[in-house]
Amino acid sequence: MHGRPTARELLDAVRGFLSDDVMVNTTGRLSFHARVAANMLAIVERELASPGELRPGDDWATLARNVRDRLAVANPRHLAR
Repeated sequence: MHGRPTARELLDAVRGFLSDDVMVNTTGRLSFHARVAANMLAIVERELASPGELRPGDDWATLARNVRDRLAVANPRHLAR
């Protein structure tokens, strides 16, 4: 879990491979999917770089309440168990 390469370095390496090798040497669907994957990795890199602060509602109690509320609408019999 510690040492090199770090998670950020791995993300950067895979994103570079997709951008520099896969996208330029393919066409059509494969090239498009490589571009989408590279963009998703860039998003993950930015998320890792941002400070880890909770937004309102990002806690277990709120998650449980939301799941319970949705379940009450979707299938109330499950709440009775």
